[in-house]
Amino acid sequence: MMGAHRMDWTLYGEGLQTNAFSTIQNWRFRLENEDLAFSDWEQLGFPAEAVIRLFFNSGKHFGDPALLAELVRIHQGLSAFHAEEESGAYRLTQALMRSFLDKHNQSYDHLTYTAMPIFELFQDHRSFDILLRTQADIVIALICDLIRFELRTLLGEEARMQQHLPAPRKLRQRIYVAIRAIVSCSAFDEHLMLPAHIDHLIGLWQEETRQEDRAISSYLAEETLALTDGIFAQLDPKLGLLMDLSLIPVYVAHDEYLFLRVLQAFEMLFLIVAEGLNECIGLIAAESYSVAAERFHLLNNVLRLSPAIFRILSTMTSATFNGFREYMRGASALQSENYKKIELYAAHPDPGRFRSPSFDSVPRVTREYLQPAFANLQDVVMPLLPGSCPAQDILQPMIAGMQALDSTFVTWKVTHYQIVKAMIGDAPGTSGQTSGTPYLKLMLEMPLFPYLKASLARPAAM
Repeated sequence: MMGAHRMDWTLYGEGLQTNAFSTIQNWRFRLENEDLAFSDWEQLGFPAEAVIRLFFNSGKHFGDPALLAELVRIHQGLSAFHAEEESGAYRLTQALMRSFLDKHNQSYDHLTYTAMPIFELFQDHRSFDILLRTQADIVIALICDLIRFELRTLLGEEARMQQHLPAPRKLRQRIYVAIRAIVSCSAFDEHLMLPAHIDHLIGLWQEETRQEDRAISSYLAEETLALTDGIFAQLDPKLGLLMDLSLIPVYVAHDEYLFLRVLQAFEMLFLIVAEGLNECIGLIAAESYSVAAERFHLLNNVLRLSPAIFRILSTMTSATFNGFREYMRGASALQSENYKKIELYAAHPDPGRFRSPSFDSVPRVTREYLQPAFANLQDVVMPLLPGSCPAQDILQPMIAGMQALDSTFVTWKVTHYQIVKAMIGDAPGTSGQTSGTPYLKLMLEMPLFPYLKASLARPAAM
């Protein structure tokens, strides 16, 4: 399972489903009857492909009871292992189990739906610059994976998630805006080389968005697959494995594939912004204001990738979204840990809101916030603002960077609200804890740094 090869999802059929189940049974037998150590896990190779293949046949919401029974027994077997040093493959198996069994054991939420425990194992936190590049590469990989899925659907070669299919023109539009999004994201990986003719390829797909019935030409299909293959060849080989392991749908509706990849892409962007804000706290405390200013402007540019990703999401209609939305209940973007980190690293929330479901749903984040040593940007910036001490010219670039990021953050919320409103109207949120779009509308004008505007409006202390 730890190899870097991509799984062949075009292979399908009843016989293969039966073989997949037998593979899982045989693996469980080995787990229960052999004396295994953590060091054995790399060679043991948990059959994740077989499990995911079966979930593609039904979705987690309608998981086969026999499959779930096997997974429960495997999970129980995993819990018998205790050691100080767990292998990477063992941790990956545990992370997969969290997403495989979440519906069954009622632990289903946004984290398990979007497979964040799996993504966490592929993150590199050695430095912010490394994190920025690796997360940007993951976003690019997610978009490439979506392009391949939609292109195979148009070509009649995709067997997964083919219910509630959108119109072919929608899929053409999706591929067109997705390739454009890759170009935008490539700015954050200076080592990634895109083909010289990519603008020509984008133009061809733009022309395809005006077509309905015409078949995709073999040239366009081959060039588009060559684009994604060429990009994957330049990325960390493990990202191919991550793509194969990180999409575990609740149902078999086609556009859930798109929806999950978009959610995951936003989570990667949120992680960059959250970690960048956390770094800025230390930079400002150390009086490295010019470096902090550069970081705020960089984070603003990262978040400005959002329109490109929203354009991909906008190719989904409310009809296709509602084909799987009812099976998502229990998971909501309200539960995004990375988004909540952005808010808490930026400013102290109103006490009433902090005690609301908005933060109750992210206990790991709130525990960090409640630590006595926790400090956020409000704590380190407020003493520097007018009204606290004389404004210094050296602070102006930093303040400008914060204001730009704040504006982009509010724009993100407005765009998100507009798309959600178009998709679900005034229906309650899928978490069951908020009113849905009325809640989002209430949060629209809440800035990221609410203290900034108020403090700058006051005259400087003499």
